[in-house]
Parts: sequence; structure tokens; C-alpha cells
Amino acid sequence: MYTDADLEQLRKDALVQFWIRISFVLIIALVLVVFSPFLTVFVALCGIVILAFIPNARKKKYIDAVKDSAVRGEFEEAFGSVVVDYNRGYNKNFISQTGLIQMGNEYSSDDFVSGVCNGVPFSRSDVYIADTSSDSDGNSSTTVYFEGRWMVFEFPKELSGDLQVFEKNFHFAKKRKGIFTKKSERRHEIFLEDEVFNKRYVVMAQDDHDAFYFLTPHMMEKIDRYCSQADGRFMIGILGNQLHVAINNHKNPMEPSMFRKNDVEEVRGEVANEIALIRRTIEEFNLDVYQ
Repeated sequence: MYTDADLEQLRKDALVQFWIRISFVLIIALVLVVFSPFLTVFVALCGIVILAFIPNARKKKYIDAVKDSAVRGEFEEAFGSVVVDYNRGYNKNFISQTGLIQMGNEYSSDDFVSGVCNGVPFSRSDVYIADTSSDSDGNSSTTVYFEGRWMVFEFPKELSGDLQVFEKNFHFAKKRKGIFTKKSERRHEIFLEDEVFNKRYVVMAQDDHDAFYFLTPHMMEKIDRYCSQADGRFMIGILGNQLHVAINNHKNPMEPSMFRKNDVEEVRGEVANEIALIRRTIEEFNLDVYQ
């Protein structure tokens, strides 16, 4: 395991390599500007390609070291044996098949972690979903559907049908209520007796009885409290024996930067928040009651 001093030295090494590459490109560009502005532009473009696509080996070593120490280490200390994969996350089909969120033509997921907390199996990953399109003039635009944290927990009781609850300002939630949705997958909107809850949240269900059974006044209070403490737009979905929790906060946490001194402590702080949120989710939704 790396010490904090080791990690700081790795950060400095990565930064030195970065600035050497920048200086190399700038020196060549300054020399060539005397001969041809065109060559200067060409070299500058080549420099951008070099910086963007040729891996900085020292940077990768620093990032891997930080994640092993500040991410894997902290999760292992909190939950014991865990599976951690920084380079992959949830498969696109896995998220798409939930029917909880609209899917664009861009998708990525990383920083996958799975383990067991208080007897409840869980997993989490960062997810990015967007759609990029171009107009007739060739101008492209990107709409981000989701960028944030997606968590999945084992749910102690399998409902008769899907149940989905999300804030009304959670954009791009997929309701699965159109006539083009298979009848077996179709959800419909229901309204609860709590008018305040109805004004803030949308509830989509396949089975009214299960929806009302789960969404008791006490559970609605828990959902509202959980949502108020979330650091982004909030949605849950109960699908079979899984509880999905999606928080759209336009963040990709636990990512170290070689440009920030003492970044390891910031990453550890973000990991601590993730661990606390996993524990709070299990407690708030009573997931450990039957474990």
C-alpha cells in the first residue's frame, strides 16, 4: 500500500511528464514559426493529438495508485471483501432494460464497486448517458440525459410489478406508459393521498396494490428526507428483487487529478460520502430488515 508521501511523489512525477510534453511541443512550434505559420499550426495540432491520445504512463500509475489506496482500500475497510473495477461499470443493456431512464447514443460507466453491507448485497457505478445530434449545417449538440451515481441493492420483498418514483425535475426519466410499450412492461401513473408528495414526485407503477403497500406515509416521509439530502436529482425503481437508486448530479466522483495537491484526501472524502450513502440507503429503505 502506498503512503501519502508516495502518492504525492507519483503525482509530481506525472505532472513533470505532462509539462515536459507541453514544453516539447511549444519549443518546436516556436522554432517553426520563423519558417512557416502553416507548419506551426500543424505542429500544434500534432501536439494536441500527442497529449490527448498518447498515454501518460506516470499519470496512469498515479491514478491507479490513488484508487487502490483511497478507493479500494476505504471500501475494503468499510465492507470487507469487495469487487472494485475502476475501468468498467454497468453494461449499457443492464441500465436500458430497467426502463427507468431514456437512453441516448452515448453511454459510459466506470468505478464499479460491489459488496455486502449489513447482509445486503449492493453495487454502485458512475453512469453517463447523453445524446449527440447534428443539424443540416453540420453543427452538433449534446444533451446529457444522466451523469451521476447509480446504485443497486437487493430488495427483501419482490413486488408484483415495477414501481418507479422520481422527482418531477428529474428530466429524461422513462415512464414506460406509451401505447408502443409492451403491455407486460407498461406502467401507469398513480396519485397518493399526500398532496405535497404528489406535487414533488411522479409515481409510476404496474400494480396499484403493491405501490400503496410500499408507499406508506412513513415510507413517503423517508423518501422525501432521503431526496432532500441527496446531492442531485433523485429517482428510485423497484424491479423484481432489486432497488435501483439513481442520483443525477452531473458529477464523476473519486477521480484523482494530478493538478491538485493533496488530492488524495479529497478522493478519500468522496469515497467516505459514497460509503455513508450506501449505509443510509439500506437503513432508510429497511433493506436489512429481513437479512
